[in-house]
Amino acid sequence: MEYSTNTVQVHIVRFNSELNRYEQLILKRNINTQPYPNLWQVITGRIEKFETPIETAIREVFEETGLVPHRLWNLPFLASFYNYRTNEINFSPVFVFEVYENSKINLSQEHSEYKWVLLDEINNFVIFPSHIEGTNYLKKYILDNPNNEFFLIDETIWKK
Repeated sequence: MEYSTNTVQVHIVRFNSELNRYEQLILKRNINTQPYPNLWQVITGRIEKFETPIETAIREVFEETGLVPHRLWNLPFLASFYNYRTNEINFSPVFVFEVYENSKINLSQEHSEYKWVLLDEINNFVIFPSHIEGTNYLKKYILDNPNNEFFLIDETIWKK
């Protein structure tokens, strides 16, 4: 059995000034997208050759939504899952993007719709445990943590 790090997971949040709360973006996979058609999820993506996980996260978010982060954190959590197709246990770095409230979303063909949901509602939509657990870490270590700058990724690293 192999262990690999060839994917990333990205949670996108915005502050909703009307509700005075953070919301998280979730995407519904297109009916023709394999695997997992019609599934609600956070952004995931494959790391390409010579790409760092941060570069992958930025590329995947832009390709799938057209969004660019205002701030970017490295979540102190590794998503893990077993891929029976490749007989691999995969460990995925997890990132948090904060975008501006009025950011416009341009969905790729991979997804058919999107929603901004309150973080407490994530369990009503996503089914992957790592997406739910990632949201819990996001609340605890980023949004509810006055010392979240410890996990903030310096702009000089990702704004090249």
